[in-house]
Amino acid sequence: MKKILFMCINMNIGGTEKALLTMLNEIDDSKYDITLLMLEEYGGFLNEIPSFVKVKYVDEYKSIKPFVNEPPKILIKRLIRNKEYLTGLTTLSSYSISKITNMVKNVNVDSIKSHINTAQKAIDFVSDLTKKNSTSNIAENLTKGPVSPRPLNKFFED
Repeated sequence: MKKILFMCINMNIGGTEKALLTMLNEIDDSKYDITLLMLEEYGGFLNEIPSFVKVKYVDEYKSIKPFVNEPPKILIKRLIRNKEYLTGLTTLSSYSISKITNMVKNVNVDSIKSHINTAQKAIDFVSDLTKKNSTSNIAENLTKGPVSPRPLNKFFED
């Protein structure tokens, strides 16, 4: 006999739960040993689970539910307000590390290089401009355009 494990949060009345019940009722219970693992023991469809299905509950879910469902910033504020300092600081640390990891993972190095190159070209342009002109003429020359023999858009091309 093959074993099948299904998991759901609870048996609230909804489309997913109804589809699960329909599927459970269609499975041949002589060929399959079926277990339904639920995080919470409630819902309008609880009594509709077929009798041949073994139902198990994760009792520990109650203690971690706020960490899973509540937005991290709100959770951290609530923990600290309730004087659960260690848990609040641990959660803050985990949240911060997660954010930093995602930021580093999503960095587009080529884009950063392009921005640095553009900035360097702009700095070089201004540096060349200040070398070729006295400081009193810079403002006047900037309004006229670049003093370089190359057009300005050539400075910003890769």
